[in-house]
Order: sequence, then C-alpha cells, then structure tokens
Amino acid sequence: MDHLTDDTSLKSSVQVPLLQTPTYTPLYDSQGFYEYPDRQGWVAFEFLEEGNFTQSGTRSPEEAACFLQAWLFFGCLAEYLGDTFNYSDFVEPGADGRALVNTKTLHQLLRDRRETFLRDPQTLRTCLGCLQGQFGVFFTLSRYAALFDPDHKFFDKCPVSPEVALSIIILGETLEYHLTTVLDNVQLPYNAIDFNVPYKAELPMSLLRENNWCNGEILVCRRNYSASILMLMTCLGKRAQQRSHSRCNPTGRCRALDIDEATYETKHTRNECRCSHLALQIDILHDIIQNQNNVVVDATRQCPTTWQYSPSQNAKFVAISHIWSDGLGNPTANSLPLCQMQLLKERVAALYKGTTANITFWIDTLCVPVDSNLRKQAISQMKDVYEHADAVLILDAELLNVTLPDGAIWDMTEYLLRLCSSNWWRRLWTLQEGVEAKEIYFQFHNRCISLRHIFDDLISKELDSYIKKVHLRILAEMWLNIRWNSYRMIEKREPIRLIWNAVQFRVPSKISDETICLGSLLGFGPEDIQSLLSIPGTEPKKRMQKFLLLQRHFPVDVLFLPGTKLIEKPFRWAPTSFIFSGHSDDDIDILGTDFSPMSGPLCTVDINGLSVSLTGFKLFFDEPYKVSWGNLNANRPRRPVLLLLKERYEKDPSCVLVDFEEEIDGVSYVSNPLNASVVRLPLDWEDRSFGPKDRLNTLCKGILRSNGNTADFENPHCTWSYLATGTKLEERNWCVR
Repeated sequence: MDHLTDDTSLKSSVQVPLLQTPTYTPLYDSQGFYEYPDRQGWVAFEFLEEGNFTQSGTRSPEEAACFLQAWLFFGCLAEYLGDTFNYSDFVEPGADGRALVNTKTLHQLLRDRRETFLRDPQTLRTCLGCLQGQFGVFFTLSRYAALFDPDHKFFDKCPVSPEVALSIIILGETLEYHLTTVLDNVQLPYNAIDFNVPYKAELPMSLLRENNWCNGEILVCRRNYSASILMLMTCLGKRAQQRSHSRCNPTGRCRALDIDEATYETKHTRNECRCSHLALQIDILHDIIQNQNNVVVDATRQCPTTWQYSPSQNAKFVAISHIWSDGLGNPTANSLPLCQMQLLKERVAALYKGTTANITFWIDTLCVPVDSNLRKQAISQMKDVYEHADAVLILDAELLNVTLPDGAIWDMTEYLLRLCSSNWWRRLWTLQEGVEAKEIYFQFHNRCISLRHIFDDLISKELDSYIKKVHLRILAEMWLNIRWNSYRMIEKREPIRLIWNAVQFRVPSKISDETICLGSLLGFGPEDIQSLLSIPGTEPKKRMQKFLLLQRHFPVDVLFLPGTKLIEKPFRWAPTSFIFSGHSDDDIDILGTDFSPMSGPLCTVDINGLSVSLTGFKLFFDEPYKVSWGNLNANRPRRPVLLLLKERYEKDPSCVLVDFEEEIDGVSYVSNPLNASVVRLPLDWEDRSFGPKDRLNTLCKGILRSNGNTADFENPHCTWSYLATGTKLEERNWCVR
C-alpha cells in the first residue's frame, strides 16, 4: 500500500507482512492465475463451502493465509505487470526482521506498463480480460467465503489478516484505476471494468476511530470513498479538535457539532483573551433589512469601533461561511469579540491583496438580526447574499490548525483529503453557501486557497495516472459549482432528485433548520422561506408538512424510504427528515440502503396526499387480523389491505403497506398505517417456486433473502396472524395519505 503515500507528506502506520511458515512459502509462478491453486495443491472451490479454508483440516489456517496472499496479491500483480514483474521488487525487511510487502516501485512499473499497453493493443486486450476474471474471483471469495466481509457468517474462519485483506483490495482498486486511464486513451471496444468487491473497510475505520473520528462520519466516508482514500485519510493523524461523540448515533448522524443556544459561548481568538465584544449600529442594521436590502460590514477603517453597516447593493464583499460550533456565532446579540473582528478583517483583506478595494464582508453573526421578525426576513434573503458575494471565505477550526507550505509546490493529496473530511463539508447550511458561491476560498492557518485553483492545478499537472484518479475522485464531491451549474438549468421540479443525494449525510446545527436549507436550495422565494420560519422551530414536523406542500413534486421513491414517517394525514407517507432518510435508527448501519439518485417519475403532493401510479396487491381477510410491521403492531379491521409495489423504476424492488379507504373518480385513496415499514424484496420474488397463495403470503411476510427456491428466511419485523387471499392489481392511480 506504500504507493498510496509515495511522493506525499502522508505516512501510514500499517505494515503488510509477507506471509510464510517454516514449512510453506508459496511463490507465484506466473504459469496461469486460475490454475495456480491446483499447482499448489489447493481446491479453491472448497473455500466456498462454509469457509472451508483449511481443506477439511488437511491444511493449517496459516498455510491458507500464505496461499491466498500469494494467489490474490502477487498473482494478480504478476499477471498485470507481465515480464516486468519481479518478486523482490515488492518485498523488504522490516525493523523486527520480518519480511514486509512494499509497493513503492509500483508507480514506475505502472507508468512503463501504460506505455506497453498503448504500443500493443493485443497485450492490453489480454490483460483486460485477465483482470476482469481476477476481479470475479475476488468478488466470489468475498461474497461466499467471507474473505473481506467481517459481517459474513463464516468470517471467523477466514485466515487472512485485516492488513493483508486491505492490501489486496487496494491493489485491485489501483489496477482498476490504472487500466481505466489507459482505456480512456485508446480506440478499443471494451466492457467497463468494475472492481465491485464487497469490503467493509474495518481496518481503516478502526484507525479513524483512534484518530477521534465520529462513527457516523466514518460510515459516511466508507459509503462515499474507496478503500484507498479511506486509508489515506487515516494518515492525516488525530483530529485537531477533540470533541465528544457520546451523544452521536453509532450508525448515523454526528451530533458533536450540535449547539445549545442556552449554553453557547462565543470564542476569542486565544483562550487567554478577555477583550470586550463589539456591536455595530443595530438601528442601521434594522433599517437596511426593513428596506429589503442585505447588509454588509464596512471594515475599511482601521479601528473596528469605527466600522459600520452598509447595504450590499453594488458592494464588492466577501461572505464568511463558518460552523457555529467553532465559536464564531452569537445567539443573543449581533456582536463579536474585538479580537475576532480584527482577525476577520485581516483574512478578508488578504483576498484583495494588491488592490485598493474597500474591505467589506458579511457574516451571519453580525448581519442577521437577533430580533425574531427581522431575523426571518434576513434568513429568507441569505441565498441572495451568497449568490452576489464576490467570494465565500470558509472558516473551519480543523483547517485553521493546518499550515500550508510556502510556495507553489505542495502536496495536493493531503490538503484535498483535509478539505473533504472537514466539519464544514458535512454541515447542511454550508451546502447552500458552497453551491451559490462564485468563488470558494478555504482558510488555512497561514493562508487561504481557492477551490478553483486546486482544480486548475490538478488539471494542469502531469500526475501519475493512479494518483490523478484518486485526486479526481476526491474532487468530484467537492466541486459543487460545476455540479450546480447544471442543477440550476434543469426544470424547476427536478432539483429535488439532486438535493436528496446531496443532503443525505449533512446535518444542521438544529434539526428545525432542515426545511429552511432545503427550501433555499430548491429555489423557494423569500415569502415561502418566511412562511416556513413562521412555524416555531420547536415544531419541525409541522415545518416539514409545510415544506412538502410548497415543494409539491417528489419522485415516487419517497414513498419507499425507510425510517420514521410523519403521523398526520395526508403526510403519513413522508419521512420526518430527509437527512439520513435512507435509514432508520434501528438499521445495522447506513450502508444497508441504496443511495442511488431517485429515478422514479415525479409525483404531486397536495392537501389530499401523494398521488402516485403503481402496481399493487389487494389482500382480503376472512376475519379481523393482526399485523406487526415495523413499528406498527395493531389489530386491523376486516377490509382490503394493499401492498404497493415499486418494481418498475429500480433494480431493488420494494413494497409498502397501506389501508384501502375509498375510491373516487378512478383514484384509490389509501392510508399509510402509522410508521409502517418499507420492505425490500428479492429480485426474483415473482419467480419463486411456490403456489400463488403461498407466494402472496410470503410476500406479505416480507422476504428479504432466499435460500435456493425455499422461503426459509423471513423478515422478523413483519408477521401476519392470518393467511390472506388476494390479486395483483395492474398499475393504477393512488392517493396515499
């Protein structure tokens, strides 16, 4: 894994041992990847039989681990590099005398291999086919023999250490990245290569926990990034800001950055500083906002006590984006300590170095009134602030502890990782602030750097193909402006698809802010934002109801989101929150849900409910029945019950339980029982080998997985007290309320 940190300032503490025993030291012989197990006296198929790595006791676990490293790591590497592969290039002595695996030479070997591929397309074709087959072996061993999956029921039999398993996964990712960059430069028909191997990244996650990362943060990164990038993140060291994660959901959102206004303390630039707070002319602030203008702070004069508010019209100003938990907020007054005011001026002035421009800036702490009525108006106009700002300067306590090297030469890998793992990047309000910005600057300890500069620098540099691929993968999430330029041009109803993905793993400081942020991102006008703000923050569910009616259009997928639902009609179909709406608190972890973009057709919301067009099952019971489904456990009357099915719009079919109420003008009005759960169905649920009635009841019980053609595994969260008969309904119109 050393090639990840070669030529960077990052260093990994993970060492990968070269596995060998006194009596067994397998070496890959380059005589064919698939036949290697036979040549070594192993029956690879037996690995798939309940994790039989010891070949029914004829081989030791240590021998099995040696063989698997030789086959999957060195074998894959040798087949890809061809004649340039030399075993000794990847082995070095460790400090304790043990032999270690080292991949520092891999960069140059891959550069040479790329030239060979470009000169000789036949070699490229052969290598492509071989690598696709090897990845298939990796996938099979992970899926059925628990080689890389600690949640697998046979994982306790797996002889491979976490370090060796991680090295195999990272090698696979590296070769995929490398070959993809080659294929992008040749005119050669080929099937896309995909290293889709189930891997839970337990070792990188463990190291990140040791570095004071929140478990929720780690799971988010595991979902978004490859094992290679996760491993690089472990090299950043411990978090500079030591925060308590005792209140965090172990499988969901991090609460360490939540604030309590009653106990909030505004921080000084230094712990020992005791300078006084400075408040500017509040009456001028109020007057400007009442005249429908935004406010900026004119800090041109030397002394902060002479600064003043002015309208933002025609002003060239910088908008300050920060995290309140870092201490730069103030819930009780529009004031900041003098030391903070002076530092803000210095940082803004640094952006205009060499010019004579007036120094003006906007920061919510000073420019959004504490007074409730004017505060609503100012918040409703914040989108306009970030749209018209000359630049957005981002202040994050973690980044402020990092010193950028002087000069133009710096390690892009480290600082890209620091940016995308910063707390600022995980907050909900900051999404809007980054989206609307013309130019984004990140402030480090000694200077700031623009996101556009990072992007341009990356494009212009001739980097190693693999490292460049890593950089581009990191930057893909960060380059918000590119993504949202297209977002702004698409039909007004469509942004909800992008927004849902973008907000999944971002959190507000207060849950009541969620709908305000979403509304602003979706283009709600000031009047709509103020209508949301008119509902007290202590009633976030009422705000959500208002948001649903204002937005009006949602993909049909929203009906099938798991997790807690609103309890009042006509909103029982809707999640209480779109943040982490892909999972519930009862889920094992947030990766159990597919977070692909909502792909179903748009449906309309009004005061009657959510109008959808779906197929379904209509169930009939001979007597009143009892059903336990998710959080629902109740006796139900003897009337038709329906399961609405989402099977046309997604590879992962789902169903949701509803009660039939009435039919009016061809529309069936149905009610989603209180907190009824969504059940994921197996892809072949319609093709199972049991009769129609049995199949229907199996469906009702929510089969989540299969065992051959039987139905041995049932959803423990869904049981029925009576068998039902029923018929499948063709696609029709429903109104879910």
